Amino acid sequence: VVLHEQNAHAGLANRFVARWADRVFVSFPNTRGLSGEVVGNPLRSVFRSFDGSRLRREAAERYGLDPAGPTLGVFGGSLGAGALNGAVSELAARWSGGPLQIVHLVGRVHEEATSTITDAPTVHRRVVGFEERMDLFYAMADVVVARAGGSLFEVAATGTPAIVVTGSFGGGHPAQNAAAMGDAGAA
Repeated sequence: VVLHEQNAHAGLANRFVARWADRVFVSFPNTRGLSGEVVGNPLRSVFRSFDGSRLRREAAERYGLDPAGPTLGVFGGSLGAGALNGAVSELAARWSGGPLQIVHLVGRVHEEATSTITDAPTVHRRVVGFEERMDLFYAMADVVVARAGGSLFEVAATGTPAIVVTGSFGGGHPAQNAAAMGDAGAA
């Protein structure tokens, strides 16, 4: 039995199962509630040699955006995050600045409702329920707003500037993930 904990604060299930594990791996040094070998968080192979500038044109074509336009990337995890979706939708509707592009990964359950919201005239937002090609998402995003979950490792691997939302969801582990990245000088 091999166990891996991706968060800076181990979840209840992993803390329970660890007693039977032959090996325990953790993503962060000093993972709260679980000790193990620090290996980081496994990433898809596309992030090993990520080159956002090489992928930017392909990403712009995928999202129907201008490759040269300033782009905000937003996501709340694979299922989306209602509060984050609402805040970004409000930003897009009230935007009074210059041209802004947004790639908004909302979660499949939120896609229809979010797609019907009218954005300000200078905002071009692409609402996506689920993205299989996160390498293209990061290539398109100049700045990312995301929950502070396992995606922090993708943000770090791609070198994308990010605003991480900690919140009280997930048993508080997002705040600890963000703090651990900050302690490492990565946030």
